[in-house]
Amino acid sequence: MPLADPESLGLPWQYQGDYGIYGLIDQQILRKGADAGPGVYAFARVALAPPDRNPIDFYSDGGLNFQAMIDARPDDSFGFAGSFSKISGDARGADRDVNRTEDGCAIVRDYEASVQATYSFGLLPGLKIQPHVQYVLHPGGHIADPNDPTGRRAIPNALVVGLRTLVKW
Repeated sequence: MPLADPESLGLPWQYQGDYGIYGLIDQQILRKGADAGPGVYAFARVALAPPDRNPIDFYSDGGLNFQAMIDARPDDSFGFAGSFSKISGDARGADRDVNRTEDGCAIVRDYEASVQATYSFGLLPGLKIQPHVQYVLHPGGHIADPNDPTGRRAIPNALVVGLRTLVKW
């Protein structure tokens, strides 16, 4: 019986162990000049996990990174990336079970996705700054907004802007 059922003892099924599988590709796809450093790099990742014990059963991301592409700025790089996380069918089923046993209006989680862009500026030897911007769709997998007392409105999509500083000595 679902844990959300009022007649449930509230004790979840205990699984032994967990596992996952993933693949990763990270490759320079365009070389600028004879050096292996400057150029365009691509990456992609995919991960799978059992849906009966993991809230996220599928994850993927990928992107491009452009390193030292501007001759006058050899320490600069910029990149673009995207990601997607799918909430497992079992976790969504648990949300639907809550809806069947309670008021029927709770949010059912589904996915989180994001796109981002970044640029790393080499200011001085050993000093870089890296502004980035990211747009997140369905933060937290489309969970309820903690500021909504009814629990019926999801956290809105989010624009995230940040700045990273790297100091090497």
